[in-house]
Amino acid sequence: ERCREIDDRYAEADALNLLGLAMLRQDRAAHAAELLHQSLALCREMGHRRGEIDALLGFGETLLARGQAEQALAHHAAALDLADQTGARYQQACSHHGLAHDFTALGEHLEAQNHLSEALKIYTELAVPEADLIRAETSRRSV
Repeated sequence: ERCREIDDRYAEADALNLLGLAMLRQDRAAHAAELLHQSLALCREMGHRRGEIDALLGFGETLLARGQAEQALAHHAAALDLADQTGARYQQACSHHGLAHDFTALGEHLEAQNHLSEALKIYTELAVPEADLIRAETSRRSV
């Protein structure tokens, strides 16, 4: 609301994205999808490519949580395409991570492993904590 009052559309798009992710964490996927859709539309309208990637990633997560793995895969793949175009390494890793979950849900475990490996490689290069999360995820899968 405050972002609209001061007419900061970038902040509004980011706020919608964050609120959508918060709704997803509270198991309110339908509301999350609405907010993320608004964020995505606003980012596209403004040409805010990195915001668009974040909204696609969040929307992909939401779709996967709703059991719509094929649609989630389409959103994560679109996020990866944009991240590749913009050179956004962290978002590339997030996209690969999302794709790994999508392919796992679809039963395509080799493809999932390929994306998980790519996510780990990038997260490690960036020295971010997500690399440890992937290592833990990988060790659980091999048990």
